[in-house]
Amino acid sequence: MSPSSPILHLDLRPHSRNQVTDLRPLLEGAVARGDLPRTHQYFCISHHTTAGFPDRQLRLRIGSDAEGLDKFLEALRNIFPPEAGYEHDELQRRTELSEAQRAREPLNADAHLAFIGGGFTNCVFHSAGSGEPLWFVDFDGTYQTRGGETIRRQRRVTILALDEEVVGARLQFEVPVPEGAAALPLSRPELGILRAVERALEEMEISIGRLHFHLEDPHAGAGITVNEAEALLIQRDLVDVLTSPLRFAAGGNRGDAEEESSREAGARGLARALEALGFSPERRERLLSRALSSASPRVLRIRGDASLGVAPAPGDLPGGPGRILLGRYQSPILLQRTGTPEGIRRFSVIIHPFR
Repeated sequence: MSPSSPILHLDLRPHSRNQVTDLRPLLEGAVARGDLPRTHQYFCISHHTTAGFPDRQLRLRIGSDAEGLDKFLEALRNIFPPEAGYEHDELQRRTELSEAQRAREPLNADAHLAFIGGGFTNCVFHSAGSGEPLWFVDFDGTYQTRGGETIRRQRRVTILALDEEVVGARLQFEVPVPEGAAALPLSRPELGILRAVERALEEMEISIGRLHFHLEDPHAGAGITVNEAEALLIQRDLVDVLTSPLRFAAGGNRGDAEEESSREAGARGLARALEALGFSPERRERLLSRALSSASPRVLRIRGDASLGVAPAPGDLPGGPGRILLGRYQSPILLQRTGTPEGIRRFSVIIHPFR
């Protein structure tokens, strides 16, 4: 690699609530200026819970088709419409917020659920010279305060340059899980998971790399995502979606006529999402039927793994000790639709140093 720093921070300010930005020109410009080494691969990290990247499966299905991505995002907006009765958006119940904070807090549960349910991720690899777009998708780029003021978010993406990644260590964990649908933040101090990972990073003297959270037994609709650990979101809204994917598209607590209309809109949205992902008409019909009956909520794109970046903290010297890159509201979260017979889930955190 060249002597330039292998770490680049991109700061963005979206112009609309739903916005797709191709970061590839910014990345290539940074490499051309010498702000980032020229190499064959880059690891890109979003610091946010309502803005990130299409995961590998979605990118493979859509390819470089921006229109296909737009269709998929439009479909998600029908499945998770704004202000559809989400408990996360009942700000008077958010005891962690002051009155001043409530006045400026966005109603954005739909953005969190679209990020999770659509299979979006906080981290992706990007191959240099592939010609593929590097899409950064924002579900909540702007919002209005209770007083009508329009707020533009400030977004940050960190890009790490690497020649290769290797396996440095594999840490194994068990966590207790309840019966039925549930979401468990793995960052809870009493679990000791992130502290154990931090100790391993210190002992191995890793500066930059990747943490790979991998469920050992991801069947029965379990998965891991990186998102917000706010209680009403993960304990109520997200559990409702795990149980019934079209719960909010179907109208929540609305009247019968409005609920039926919303249910139809949600079904159309799901059908369009499956079409955008390239499913055959026959398979679309089967998945749609299952979702509408709540017999099988497997239409959600929940993955069995997730990643976090490792890099020196902002202000530290390049090559300094690596720290887990977690945005202010980010947490790795274990998702499950059903419990396990023994009441535990096993997963690994694989530490990959970058070289």
